[in-house]
Amino acid sequence: MQTKLFLASLVVAAVAAADKCPTVCIDLFDEVCGSDGKTYTNECKLDIAACADPTIKLVSKGACGSQAGCPIRGCIEILSPVCGSDGVNYDNECFLRKAKCTKPELTLVSNTSCDGSTLNSTKTTAPTTVVSKPVVTTTAAPSTAAPKAPAPSAAVSTSVQCGVLAIAGLAVYATA
Repeated sequence: MQTKLFLASLVVAAVAAADKCPTVCIDLFDEVCGSDGKTYTNECKLDIAACADPTIKLVSKGACGSQAGCPIRGCIEILSPVCGSDGVNYDNECFLRKAKCTKPELTLVSNTSCDGSTLNSTKTTAPTTVVSKPVVTTTAAPSTAAPKAPAPSAAVSTSVQCGVLAIAGLAVYATA
């Protein structure tokens, strides 16, 4: 059986390399369920259909509707929204396939959310950090010359007020 699957894979790979959809499969009876709700004789037959219609994916092993419960245990929480034929946005194709276990007529309508956007409203965004440059404020000393402040850097905050130079929390007094 593994030999037949290997040969089927070779046939599919050889035809795909020629940029054509495969048309021939080894006559192997190992039913699979496609995301279009159809039962295919084997995965090779599903691959032929998927080549012509890329929205068709493997939903499960066995005939459609023959699964006891849902064979898909869990889906990875990756946001890549898809639109189901029921008008519902699913976080990704795995969640749509999982829903198909209980709604065999469900199909994939598009690889975007139903409203056409690539992200849905439940999107989680990473927190952002705003970094601002230090601000230097200067006021002229009454009539005495204040010492020159060093050029500000990203790590040093300076300000000069009334003859007092403050550098990163230290106060330096100007003398006349």
